[in-house]
Amino acid sequence: MNHQTIIKVCGVTDPMNAVEVCDLGVDMIGLNFWPPSSRFLAPEKRRAMAAALPDSVERIGVFVNPTSEEVERAVLETGLHRIQVHKVGWNRPIYSTPIPVIPAFSLSNSDAVDEAIVTQHTLFNDIFLIDAYHPSLPGGTGRTIHLEKAAQFAKMGNCIVAGGLTPENVAEVVNCLQPYGVDTASGVESAPGIKDPDRVQQFILQVRAGQLAVKKSTEAEEKTTR
Repeated sequence: MNHQTIIKVCGVTDPMNAVEVCDLGVDMIGLNFWPPSSRFLAPEKRRAMAAALPDSVERIGVFVNPTSEEVERAVLETGLHRIQVHKVGWNRPIYSTPIPVIPAFSLSNSDAVDEAIVTQHTLFNDIFLIDAYHPSLPGGTGRTIHLEKAAQFAKMGNCIVAGGLTPENVAEVVNCLQPYGVDTASGVESAPGIKDPDRVQQFILQVRAGQLAVKKSTEAEEKTTR
């Protein structure tokens, strides 16, 4: 692992809460634009959210099968840097968007996502995301990702791992998978859409602890091969 693991906190709904999260040192904030979600960012809060968020933190818009018009409106309202797209039918090409796309794939214990499809879309997108499978929800379910399944995809490129990540388990995930980034939503919440700053801080500390474990393990292996 030659980089510092990217930390993304997803589904923030309150501008002041978003500022608290950003001040703790996260790299990305996920803003949810899927209306059925309990973390949906209400239209009346979008301009306040855009004004509150610092430019140093990437704003990621989270969508499910969006139209081009929905994406363009969200970009104008909140100044998104990227969009994260959960899409039915990834065998169809990603349509043109004004900003980079993070394609998101749900992984069940079976082959719900074909490796060839992931490969196709990671060729054209510098970051992709994998999440735990749910039969009706695209993410933010609190379901824990299957580590053995995730390991196949975490090595394929700049992979952000999501799926039930909490301060209690993220160090193990970082140590096992060595991903480009990690993503949490329900794992650091006091209520849907409201993040607990103490849990966010603990999450960050545990990500760094996982990285340190990887570094020590790598150094130990290098010593034995000299």
